[in-house]
Amino acid sequence: MSENKRIGIASFDSGRGNTMKIIFPKVEEDCLSKYYRFNPKSYKGSKYSKYLNKFYKDRESWNAICPKIEEGRSFESYLKIDGLNTQEEKDVFAINKLNNDFFGIAIHHSGNGGLNTMKKIQNDHINGDNQRADISYHFGVSLSGEVLEGRPIGIKGAHLTKYNTGIIGIVFLADFKHDWWDVDDDMSKEALQSIITLIKALKEQFPNIGTLGGHKEWKNNTDRTCPGEYGLDYIKALRKELKLKSPKETGNG
Repeated sequence: MSENKRIGIASFDSGRGNTMKIIFPKVEEDCLSKYYRFNPKSYKGSKYSKYLNKFYKDRESWNAICPKIEEGRSFESYLKIDGLNTQEEKDVFAINKLNNDFFGIAIHHSGNGGLNTMKKIQNDHINGDNQRADISYHFGVSLSGEVLEGRPIGIKGAHLTKYNTGIIGIVFLADFKHDWWDVDDDMSKEALQSIITLIKALKEQFPNIGTLGGHKEWKNNTDRTCPGEYGLDYIKALRKELKLKSPKETGNG
């Protein structure tokens, strides 16, 4: 059997002397090469970035497919890294630029729709009703403590309604809206430790970040229930622990 992932075609001998071809979703190769991706090992990464790298999973680890970039699906880049050859060159250029753009972090939960993996969320966001170009969040945090790369950090997120510029999106792969009629999740020690490490690592590289809020705390999004009252209690505790302000305090709520 031969594969050509760049064009999304697999061919094989059917056993009857005929060659059959199957078109499948293109698995990522170099389709993100011109977009900046978060690098825990960058020159700006210090204590927390280095620790994060021990349990950080890139897009390739969860078999992300290439974004579906077409009219009507936003995939807006904060910057261009075309012509930059080494990772160090990309880090120096991108981190300085993005530090001027980023001011906040929005935290979400994946909810009770069964979307408890990055792969499921990406499939829903690309092929579901919202018809997005890619997974909407920049990072995912599992209850086992894994931190998973989502949308490239150099691309504007699609996780808030009309308020994504300058805000990094993180989703807990869990349901923190505790309703009596369905099965919900409790926060795990591993997930809590991982999101603290992730936020501290982001602050190392982008020190202008000063605002942290749940989905429903951001302007234009106050009618949402995400990340549930249970999840919101943890976000309030995270703000206190990390010495960050709420969207309301910074005029963004």
